[in-house]
Amino acid sequence: MKCGQETTCQAYQYDTEKQVCVLGSTVLSSTVQRFSSQKLYWAGQSSEPACNSNNYMIWHVQGLDNGKRVCLHIDKNPYLQLDANYLCKGYNGTLAGVDTSYKVDLLNFYQMEFWVGLEYDTVTQKHYWSYDGSPLDDTWKAYIFGQTYVTGYCATFYNSKIYFKSCSMKFAFVCEPAKMTV
Repeated sequence: MKCGQETTCQAYQYDTEKQVCVLGSTVLSSTVQRFSSQKLYWAGQSSEPACNSNNYMIWHVQGLDNGKRVCLHIDKNPYLQLDANYLCKGYNGTLAGVDTSYKVDLLNFYQMEFWVGLEYDTVTQKHYWSYDGSPLDDTWKAYIFGQTYVTGYCATFYNSKIYFKSCSMKFAFVCEPAKMTV
């Protein structure tokens, strides 16, 4: 099977084990399980200082929001929410916010559930993103919530929606540098 040439990326190699096109060792896009909108995601090096560690990769999103980039650490191994949060802090970050359409699309590519950094302030009774402290917009909340908030539960993301699960369950997780704008 050959990898088709995407609009701006070339020199693909096909990984027969993973059945994906790769640039170096980084997944670019799947030829078997494509995004319905044909967006292309790839990871690469970054000139942003907070993304220049072994723990984060800069994700480029082609054809969406004028070629946005986002700095993330994606760990597909299952952890308790507390442990995932601790690991993110060790990477000088927090659990990631799923506050943009391109993060939603990027995480949907993995088809797995992730711990994410959505917190709830019991005093103000508002949700906010742990990576930058910004409040969750009501319009975005209506779009992204898969269920209503469950007191004492932690936020996960799966299939374009936020869910609330027992914090003692194990899921993959996503980190981003604290207060980082890329």
